[in-house]
Amino acid sequence: MSSNTETTQTVENKEVPLAPACLVVVIIFSVIMSVVCAGLSWYLNQNQSENAARALREQLIPWVQQSALEPTDKEAISAELNQLAVQMDSKDLNEGELRRLRFCLTDNPVLLWGFVQAAVGKIESCSELTDIEKEQARLTADRLLRLVAERKLTRSALEFSLQTVTLARSDGSGLVVKDNPTTDDLRTFVKRGAQQADGLQASKEPYEKSPAQVFHMMIESALEDPQPAKDSPAQK
Repeated sequence: MSSNTETTQTVENKEVPLAPACLVVVIIFSVIMSVVCAGLSWYLNQNQSENAARALREQLIPWVQQSALEPTDKEAISAELNQLAVQMDSKDLNEGELRRLRFCLTDNPVLLWGFVQAAVGKIESCSELTDIEKEQARLTADRLLRLVAERKLTRSALEFSLQTVTLARSDGSGLVVKDNPTTDDLRTFVKRGAQQADGLQASKEPYEKSPAQVFHMMIESALEDPQPAKDSPAQK
């Protein structure tokens, strides 16, 4: 009898190991968190296209339509953006394409090209500038647009060239072309642009593409899948 009592007390006093129970709790928690994160990621991806389409229609397209771009460029670029919004509505664009489009549209010098067009127009109508200076202004604009198409000229670099012929809007919504820039303002604009073109070794051949055509090229490039890097000889 005494032996049975001691055996029972030994079993009752023996501690139950907690490690397996904790492991089960951790596994269950991990599974729950994985499901939650997957659901959140799915939700964000589902709404990413909708949010991007809304931003194009409510912000970027109205901005383009009110910009200093020439009417034909406004129409073509707005149509391109509308088509992108339709693709976003239909969820035809994957996450990588949406990400590359966002970068393309955020740092896109073409959207500032109306200021370049306006500055060149003021140069051509300025009686104090020579024909040689006017021709240089047209050539410089062509060289800069070629650099944009080649993805060598950034938006901030173009803004630097435009500083002397533009002013910031009072509401902070962007730039506006000066009504009466001085000849020094116009010459400085051309000088800065020429220096940038020379520094980036831009061709001096005439560039026949319009800003809208360059914009289309940039959008197509953003939608293309990045090419995988080829293995180097050392990796083969």
